[in-house]
Amino acid sequence: MEDNNLHNHLLMKTQKLIFFGHLVTAVFVVVGLMSQMAFSTMPAYYSLLPLFANVIVAIVGAVCYFKFRGTYTYSRIVIFAFLVVYALMLFFSESNTTYPYIIPLMIGVVMTLDIKTVKITAYSFLAINIIKILMMITSNDITEVAEYVMISAIVSILTTICLVRGVIILTTFVTESVDNATEGFRKNEEVAERIRSVAGNVKDKMGYVTESIDKILTATDGMNNSLRGISNGISDNANAIMGQTEQTSSIAQIIDDTNEKTRSLTEVTTSASDSVNAGTEAMSDLEKQVKQAMESGQLMKTSAENLKERSESVREITNMILNISSQTNLLALNASIEAARAGEAGRGFAVVADEIRQLAEQTKSATEQITNILDKLAEDANDVVYKVDESVAISNSEKELADTASERFAEIKENVDNLLAGTKEMSGLMKDLVEANKVIVDSVTTLSAGSEEIAASTQQVSNASEENVQMVRKFSEIMEEISSSLEQLES
Repeated sequence: MEDNNLHNHLLMKTQKLIFFGHLVTAVFVVVGLMSQMAFSTMPAYYSLLPLFANVIVAIVGAVCYFKFRGTYTYSRIVIFAFLVVYALMLFFSESNTTYPYIIPLMIGVVMTLDIKTVKITAYSFLAINIIKILMMITSNDITEVAEYVMISAIVSILTTICLVRGVIILTTFVTESVDNATEGFRKNEEVAERIRSVAGNVKDKMGYVTESIDKILTATDGMNNSLRGISNGISDNANAIMGQTEQTSSIAQIIDDTNEKTRSLTEVTTSASDSVNAGTEAMSDLEKQVKQAMESGQLMKTSAENLKERSESVREITNMILNISSQTNLLALNASIEAARAGEAGRGFAVVADEIRQLAEQTKSATEQITNILDKLAEDANDVVYKVDESVAISNSEKELADTASERFAEIKENVDNLLAGTKEMSGLMKDLVEANKVIVDSVTTLSAGSEEIAASTQQVSNASEENVQMVRKFSEIMEEISSSLEQLES
């Protein structure tokens, strides 16, 4: 398609050149023939016949130009008609300079790349000139026209060869040039089509990228809001932990008081044991020792009741610790869930939340141990009350049954020994309770520090998330600019 367009364009330009060249040549032919008719001794029709033929051919050529322009028909009609004019001029002229008139038209025909027409024209030109040469030789002395014959023959042969070879070479060159140009156009069209295709694909991908960016932006905003919620939750958790720390400190004070009472109970029990031993050695002072034993028993009863009340108070506090540790465990579980929803950004927070949950479970376990100890302590206190009541009854019976004082006293000694062992055991348990409470205090302190670190980390993550939102929005704007550029490239 491109080949035909280029060839038609070249043919139009060449035929325009032939048209104006023919008109100019026709004018010069008219001038030459008029001069020949004015100054030559030849008959007038020798000039009039070629003159009329020249004018007719010029008119026909002009008509054909406007009618057959862009086709080989015009150039063929003009060159073949002018060959007739050229032959008439050459045969009816005494001059040997007629042949240059046709050379411009033959060059124009060569430029049309019509090989067949060029060959016919060239061979006709050669044949007409050979006929003219033969006419000159037969009608003149060879010595007189030898130079004309040689020049005419050389010019005719060289012109014919140049025309034939020239049109072949020119046609080959133009054809190759057109083919190369066509191939270049085709490759350029392929490249342009590929560019348009790539631009279209990139535009489609840009749509997906833009949609993904919007989703990322929405997810980032959601994560940012979640981080704010987590930060608020952590702040509330930190406040709760501070309250728990205060409660734990109160528990520690109560445990210290209970430990002190336990030591006092141990001392009282030891004193009772000493009194029993002294009563064994001094039966004569039985009444006095019984009275002291009753007083000591009453004191032990009061202490045991106080111990029981303290144990109940401590149990209430341990129940509160259990409730707090359960709430802490629940908060840590909720924080782990929120961290899992946050994905990669919440992985560190999930680890901290898991540590908090483990500490809460340890606190719960230690508190349950304390509760068990307190239950046992309450049972021992009940035993003490029971034993003290029994001791008082025995002392009252001793006043009435002096004869059985030794037997009853032995029972009292045995009971006092058991009480001493129980108080020592209770003292050891109180030491364990003090150590467990220290663990609770340390755990709560660690939990408080961890909460502060988590709050700070959450704030940093929130700030980074805000920066990510701004970067994603900027990237979205850049994607829109690229998409607009691709639309312009595709159009």
